[in-house]
Amino acid sequence: MKFFQKILRLVVPFVPVVLVSACASTEMTSRANPELAGREFDKVLVFGKFQNLNHREVAESEFCSNLGRLTNSECIKSSEVFFVGESQTAEQIDARVKEQEIDAVLILQPSDSGTSSSYVPPSYETQSNATVTGNMISGSSTTYTYGGYTLNKPWAKYEVSLIAIADGRVAWYATGQSRGNAYAGWDDLIESATSESVKKLVSDGVLRKADP
Repeated sequence: MKFFQKILRLVVPFVPVVLVSACASTEMTSRANPELAGREFDKVLVFGKFQNLNHREVAESEFCSNLGRLTNSECIKSSEVFFVGESQTAEQIDARVKEQEIDAVLILQPSDSGTSSSYVPPSYETQSNATVTGNMISGSSTTYTYGGYTLNKPWAKYEVSLIAIADGRVAWYATGQSRGNAYAGWDDLIESATSESVKKLVSDGVLRKADP
């Protein structure tokens, strides 16, 4: 019998490799104003009503991305029309809106936010190896611990309005709640909320669906 070394797997657990990423979803309820049915809003000014400047820019960028992809409406970011560090009078706002030939203003503003926590209890797994050398066996084992930590998942509630410039009336209104997984940040929630808002505007017949 030849002497050789052979590795035996006494316990061979299957440990899948799971790729995780940030994920968020939004549940939204919306209503279109029936008295304004049929109006066309070809040029929309979007406004992310956030104190955090980054959140505002994310909201407006995502609004324009989704409007450009899903509708025939042209999108203008409010942060590119009005300087964010300076207050504007009503007259200044009216003048700039008329200058830009804007038909409606789409506003996203948070009404509440927070995080939900859940504890993942620990679990244990032991992997054992044995090495056979001739008629001798030596072995080792390693125990892995999974879990034993708390997951924090962000959530936020929003109000969304589309205001007609011609008469200042609300053409469309919605409320929604966005929830993220443990890897999601506030930007992910905003992206989900803006995407769902534009989808609702199209499905409610307020904005024209993009030409194929």
